[in-house]
Amino acid sequence: MAPTIDVSGQWVVDLKPSDSSEEARMRLTLTQSGATVTGDAEAAYYSGTLIDLYEPFGKVNGTVSGDRYTLNVAPQGKYSGSLTLSGTVIAGKLSGTWSAVGSNGQSRNGSFQGSKQ
Repeated sequence: MAPTIDVSGQWVVDLKPSDSSEEARMRLTLTQSGATVTGDAEAAYYSGTLIDLYEPFGKVNGTVSGDRYTLNVAPQGKYSGSLTLSGTVIAGKLSGTWSAVGSNGQSRNGSFQGSKQ
């Protein structure tokens, strides 16, 4: 199905875990060409509270079909495991669900919302 949404641009996304643990924040810089999405992900520093300072996290590859997207983040450097975000754009905001698997094999999931910067 041809894309009906455009996820290009820079987004700040808040990841809320389903297990009520600490939230995480990421900045995604995305480019969309047709149904293909590529880009970079950065993780916000956390020091008791989220801080709007970011460090490289990994590369983003994904697809858009109709009004839905799936973004796969491949961590690099000191980060490992995998992260997948799936959802749609509603009223100019990214929203949906996420799932992650750490290098230790532990799975986590939850919901997220993001705003274009």
